[in-house]
Amino acid sequence: MTEQKMKYLKSFDIVFITLIMFGVAIKGSTIGYLDLINGVANIDENLTFSSMDDWITIGTELVELAIVFGYLYFRKFDFSVWKFKFNWQSVAKGLLIYILASLLMDISSIIFGFNTFPLTFTGEFNMIRDLLSQIHFTTIPFSFLNGFFEEIFFLGICLSVKEEHIHKALIYSLLVRISFHTYQGIASASTIGIGIGLLFYVAYRKYSKDNLTPIIVAHILSDIFGAGLLGFILY
Repeated sequence: MTEQKMKYLKSFDIVFITLIMFGVAIKGSTIGYLDLINGVANIDENLTFSSMDDWITIGTELVELAIVFGYLYFRKFDFSVWKFKFNWQSVAKGLLIYILASLLMDISSIIFGFNTFPLTFTGEFNMIRDLLSQIHFTTIPFSFLNGFFEEIFFLGICLSVKEEHIHKALIYSLLVRISFHTYQGIASASTIGIGIGLLFYVAYRKYSKDNLTPIIVAHILSDIFGAGLLGFILY
């Protein structure tokens, strides 16, 4: 007799997994934001990451994913509910989603201004040569892992609920997205959490037809190149 697997997660499952995957990040981001408003740190300092920081994050995320997947396996979760279809069409869709997300960040920067406290944007636009000089060897593996890590949570785990609870799960996921980006400033965190979070949700549910791959591709590109396109045109 085939064992029946669980297709929908309970609220306590999602909260527990949130603590495992983002508990430390939320705490660190909150401390970073308090440092911002108290003048102890600035945006540039908070957005500067070394190769060692990347390696630490890679190791941490791998351990957290192992714990989460082990927990879901113990809970007899049906992993087949998550769809991954990798092809050139998925990559092209991911590129388009990335462009839309970048333009959304650009619009936010224009509305709120780069340094208008407390609505602070994530940073300055960079010329292509400056951008490439900031990409470390570790940026690539970090970006691939982090793109999967975050979107498997927001679009895979958080939305693995019954359809009548989807909107509540979406709101919860948006709040979590905001909570660990506050170290970048409130405007940036809100744009990423609400604006890009909703864009990724709509793209996942409607445009990519529940295929996670295009969203993960868009996230990977954002981590590698940053979210912003006007800088490449203006500089």
